[in-house]
Amino acid sequence: MTDGPPLGFLSSKLQQIAYVVHDFDEAAAFFKSSLGIERFFVWDNITKDQTEKIYKGKPGTFEFSAAYAYSGEMQIELCKHLSGQNVYKDWLETRGIGLHHTGYLLDDGDEYDRAFRHLSDQGFEVAMAGRFGECRWSYFDTVHLVGSYTEIYWLPPDMAPVFEKIKRGEDPFV
Repeated sequence: MTDGPPLGFLSSKLQQIAYVVHDFDEAAAFFKSSLGIERFFVWDNITKDQTEKIYKGKPGTFEFSAAYAYSGEMQIELCKHLSGQNVYKDWLETRGIGLHHTGYLLDDGDEYDRAFRHLSDQGFEVAMAGRFGECRWSYFDTVHLVGSYTEIYWLPPDMAPVFEKIKRGEDPFV
């Protein structure tokens, strides 16, 4: 453990900027024509086999899809509500499409646990969370402070190749 703020390691973990959208094609067209991001890869119903789903402190039944691309090392995620109550549906109903959360990719489960405890101890509530195999993710409600949610997540090593392919512009699902 290094000296410094208790969660100083988080400052170097920002890896994702995410938007909630109605239409992947429309959003991807904007990123391509206006910002030069060539291709998004859609992970349809990414939550289908997820477990331990939580929505505002209760068991969640939500489903959503996500589309991924990169701008340099920064992952751009597009999120689309499919069903159930979730923070994407809430966002669309109250704010419309737009920037939804920033994501901090943690190195391992222990780092995730430390960050989770720290943010919880700070009084931030988990708005939505889930588990996909060993992958764990949680959105903390920081909207009142910074205008968006703050996500922490950890991906097991076997998932890294999927996102490395996306970063190179290769279809990870073939």
